[in-house]
Amino acid sequence: MEVNGTASKKPRTIEGYIRDWELLREWTGAQHITDLTEEEFFAPLECLVGRKSASRVENFRSCVVERQVLDMPPGAHRWTQDRGFQTRFQGFLKRVEAAFRDAQDKGLIPKTKRGAVTINKLEELVDFCIAKGEADYAVGFYVGYQALLRHNEISVLTRKHIRSKPKAQVKVEGGKHRPEGFVEWVDAPGCEATFENLGKREGLLFPHWAEKKANELIQQCAVDKSWEEDLSWVVHCTRRGKATDLRKEGRTIVEIMERGRWRQRTVAEHYADGD
Repeated sequence: MEVNGTASKKPRTIEGYIRDWELLREWTGAQHITDLTEEEFFAPLECLVGRKSASRVENFRSCVVERQVLDMPPGAHRWTQDRGFQTRFQGFLKRVEAAFRDAQDKGLIPKTKRGAVTINKLEELVDFCIAKGEADYAVGFYVGYQALLRHNEISVLTRKHIRSKPKAQVKVEGGKHRPEGFVEWVDAPGCEATFENLGKREGLLFPHWAEKKANELIQQCAVDKSWEEDLSWVVHCTRRGKATDLRKEGRTIVEIMERGRWRQRTVAEHYADGD
């Protein structure tokens, strides 16, 4: 079976759900969501192994869940909610991702380069999130950019992890290539007033922060603002954008390595060559 038409640069929108459901209908012959079985769902996706990323395959699961919620009566059995399916699908995703990376390493599939959310794009992203009613994500992206934070560093922030005096800083605990118990305060220029407000919160500063939702917002913004379509847009792009902006300001690679907590010069150079 030839599986075509799977290109997906757009985020999860209504149009995206409809497109992927139409593809599944074409591949399986299902006319209604109640006609689609678990086995019929997996069969065409096997053709994507080694050709598409795990995130692209995940889109098909999410479109089925969407159709089940919309088109099946309350209380009807939805096999996507079964623990057996969820375990099977997670194993399948791991196999898809491994095959995809292997194909990239062999040069069979070009590697997608992440975009850089530089300062101008950051302003667009913040405004976009606020317009969507997602002010916490707007603040999270802003803080993540200024302090060069990774997603998992943003998601665990509490008021004990920030300080606004004598300058705005974020406490980063552990991290890649860091020994257990390692703590470092990193600068977050421009976040003084933001941290004054966040410091009044109890518990997590961004309790509803989720990587998937954050990625969806940045992808939706990329489409809305016509950012480069051949690049991948995820949370990590704010980190790349800040490194790029620092390079434009004339900072040395050594300085950028220190700010971003990179140990290898080549990695810092890669992050600083965006936009």
